[in-house]
Amino acid sequence: MGKTFKVLIVEDNHPLEENIRDILEINGYAVDSAPHGKDAIISVQNGHYDMVIVDVQLSDITGTELVENIAAISPATRYIYITGHATLDSTIRAIKQKNVVSYEVKPLDIDHLLLTIQQAKITIETEAALKESEEWLRQSQEAGHVGSWHWYPDTGKLFWSEEIYRILGFAPGEISPTYEFFLEKVHPDDKIFFEKIVNESLQRKHPFNIEYRIIRKDGSERIAHAIGKIHFNGDGKPEKMFGIFQDITERKKTEESLKKLNAELEQRVNERTRELQEKHQILRQELASRRMIEEAIKGKNEQIQLLLNSTGEAIYGLDTEGCCTFVNNSFLALLGYNDANQLIGKKMHDVIHYKYIDNTPYPEEDCKIYQAFQKGKGTHIDNEVFWKSDGSCIPIEYMSYPIYKDNTIIGSVVTFSDITKRKKTEEELTKHRERLEELVSERTAELKKTNDGLQREIIEHRQTEEKLRKSEEKYRRLVEGLQDNYFFFTRDANGAFTYISPSIQNILGYTPDEFHACYLECLTGHPANNDARQRSELNLKGIKQPPYDIEIYHKNGTVRILQLQEAPIFDADKNVISIEGIARDITERKTFESQLVFLADLDSLTRLFNRRRFKEELERCLLEAQRNHTKGALLFLDLDNFKYVNDTLGHQYGDELLIKLSDILKERIRQTDILARLGGDEFAIILPHTEEEKARFISKQLLELTRNNLALDTLNPLHITVSIGIAIFPTHGDNAETLLANADLAMYHAKEEGRNRDCIFSLKHKIDIETQHDWKQRIRNALKQNNFVLHLQPIVSIKDNTIAGYEALLRLTEANKELVPPLKFLPIAERFGIIQEIDRWVVANAMSIMQELQLHEKNLFLEINLSGKAFSDNELLSIIRKEIDKNSINPKTLIFEITETAIIENMSKAQYFIAALKSIGCRFSLDDFGSGFSSFNYLKHLPVDYLKIDGSFIHNLSYSSVDQHLVTGMVEVARGLKKLTVAEFVETKETFQLLQKIGVDYAQGHYFGKPLPVNEIVHD
Repeated sequence: MGKTFKVLIVEDNHPLEENIRDILEINGYAVDSAPHGKDAIISVQNGHYDMVIVDVQLSDITGTELVENIAAISPATRYIYITGHATLDSTIRAIKQKNVVSYEVKPLDIDHLLLTIQQAKITIETEAALKESEEWLRQSQEAGHVGSWHWYPDTGKLFWSEEIYRILGFAPGEISPTYEFFLEKVHPDDKIFFEKIVNESLQRKHPFNIEYRIIRKDGSERIAHAIGKIHFNGDGKPEKMFGIFQDITERKKTEESLKKLNAELEQRVNERTRELQEKHQILRQELASRRMIEEAIKGKNEQIQLLLNSTGEAIYGLDTEGCCTFVNNSFLALLGYNDANQLIGKKMHDVIHYKYIDNTPYPEEDCKIYQAFQKGKGTHIDNEVFWKSDGSCIPIEYMSYPIYKDNTIIGSVVTFSDITKRKKTEEELTKHRERLEELVSERTAELKKTNDGLQREIIEHRQTEEKLRKSEEKYRRLVEGLQDNYFFFTRDANGAFTYISPSIQNILGYTPDEFHACYLECLTGHPANNDARQRSELNLKGIKQPPYDIEIYHKNGTVRILQLQEAPIFDADKNVISIEGIARDITERKTFESQLVFLADLDSLTRLFNRRRFKEELERCLLEAQRNHTKGALLFLDLDNFKYVNDTLGHQYGDELLIKLSDILKERIRQTDILARLGGDEFAIILPHTEEEKARFISKQLLELTRNNLALDTLNPLHITVSIGIAIFPTHGDNAETLLANADLAMYHAKEEGRNRDCIFSLKHKIDIETQHDWKQRIRNALKQNNFVLHLQPIVSIKDNTIAGYEALLRLTEANKELVPPLKFLPIAERFGIIQEIDRWVVANAMSIMQELQLHEKNLFLEINLSGKAFSDNELLSIIRKEIDKNSINPKTLIFEITETAIIENMSKAQYFIAALKSIGCRFSLDDFGSGFSSFNYLKHLPVDYLKIDGSFIHNLSYSSVDQHLVTGMVEVARGLKKLTVAEFVETKETFQLLQKIGVDYAQGHYFGKPLPVNEIVHD
């Protein structure tokens, strides 16, 4: 809670004083009163007041004298004068006093007085926060020995913070900073280098980053680090150079000490190599342990994602429709895709598995991958093709396994690998075996024909044996070259290993000889190993088995899972003489599969239920409520202005906000309640067995909790609120889809009512949204059928009462020729994302109108309205430039009008947009000026040319002295900033004459003319 805002009322009219006091106390202000000036001074001496409301004429002192006395005691206090006899001179004299925020004329407009005090309160709190921020910056600079500076090369003026004085050995303010003085403090040996760097930075228009020595006031030497950037004006000349200046002497000393220490350490390493190597090994083990602990602390989601993308195998997931739910990086790399979004949601059979290698179609109903989720059993295919993104194919081996949730299949996971290398190995082996058999057959036939030349046959037989030996050697090399996650083995007819390829060491840590000796001891007690023994025995009997899994200990004690694929080798009599097999390490895949069900139900960021699981829970609660004839509630929550957080601060802050909200909600809900993140910034809560009154009570509590606790720890703490829609079941829906839709409608209505509130669903909301959707279609039809039209309203120069230009005003033409004003359809267009299309239509048609005005020698300007979304339209700038060129329009005759609210919400984009069009000669007008609290503050950041005074100040101008004072103040501010003013909604002669007297530059309204079609203007 902030401190109480204290107000002192100095007024000798007791009924008026009592009235003001009551209103202020109702609104939370602490109020004291003093009927006379001397009483007021005593009150101020005894305690501070943020605001003093003082009558101009008191019995013992004038109001202005009293303000001067109080200001001497309390310089920060603000003042509001009240009087029954105001003159222009007395008003100006009073307002010119420091900290006077308003001059009110009796009888008082209490609402306006309250608004003025609220604005002053906001200003005081903002100034206090700014002062605190500046003090924090000063302390931070002092603590870090960092100062900031600004230098203006064209004038030579140099400004720096207090810390730079201290770094140079001076007291703050002791000397006047100049560039020449600072140059004197640069060490003589570094001066040429310093000037060279600064001059190069100015000439080449890039920042500089430099270290050099300085001489302090007492003659001591320090080492400084300076970073500088340059701001250039429109002509490309350097306008300002600014940056930071830091004393890094101690850091340099530390670095030098570290260098010496490193040299000593290196010497010790050379002297005691063996000892340090042992220590290093221990340290490596400790670091490895620490990393394992740190990795274990990270969330399961990170583990899953890391596992998914780090495995060499390609992996993807399918739902029960055969659509892709995820892919890993190996998949993308293997099949030539850049982004997972190219595949998510698509039928994978149609993408990678739609035809055989001979280009004949592969019917989807024959796809064996689907058996996993259709029949609930795993599938292993060791020789098919998948098609890459470039149209080529690769041979693959794949496994497809079902994923269960609560005994229900929710999809499958498919792993596959490129077997090109294995295929080549198999082809080589087949060729060599066939050739050997051919050689043996040839030699046997020749021996049967004749016994002559036995010696020659013996020699040739030896040559055959040599070829066989070489073939076996080549076969062995091919086997030993298998990938790291495979090893090859052979067993004899009794099951004993006769060969194991060396790659086993990469998988299990054992050499082939070590594994020979301890194979049976390596097997774990997992039940899968019993099944593996049975399958192995069947293979030895000549009954080939599909691939099977075994669980086995690594040499380091960890458990690995291998998939074995064995093939019996038969002799001529069909007896099994050996077994050939390939073992594959599938540990990572199995770990991933075991955690996939966990991932299927939860949102990866917040660990809450996701939309799919939430809808299942909602359907269950609905059935239970119908069976038991009870009620429940659904709360639909949406963060207010979440897009602003993401766009301005970045997605990391957006994620932080979502996590904080989920934590707040988890703390509040009951054990029986069900919480989920539906996606984006949408959350939902099921409240079983809850009546409407209780649901509203819980909703109010959640609003209060988020209002007080949901904030981002940024430089200026950002407080975020939520809007909540409530639907009662089964009253507002008897199925999940209807209930969610109605709760969403109620939430949207809460946002329309001002955000940071809740709303319960009613049939009216549904009718409203249906009406809005009807309007959306009418707007789209109007764009297609060109049913929009621009009418022109004159803007008059008050100085000579002549038309200076026109404002183009948008209307929608109905079928009955009736014109619909923009306020009726533009908010809907903005909500449904059609507003940018309307902006583009307005620009194109306004340019055609301007061309027509120029053809008829109308030497006037045209004001074109743009929506707040114009700044986010990446193509609008180029469209405007093209239309200007296409219609041969002088850009100086175009004024683009934008609202103050739109600019404040998109400040950085607005500044870029305005600068881009002003660079070619276009001008800008700020609409509704004065309607927001921050109008004057933002003016200094915006290069607009015209300020359009909000019509609420003009409508009652002829009989409201307050409005007259405010408009006068706005005009004076505009003149000081060299901007022109335009008054809108001028409807009477009296108002026009007052505007002339005040000094407004332009006016528009029905007094001068209503908006008219273009042809009536042109031919007038």
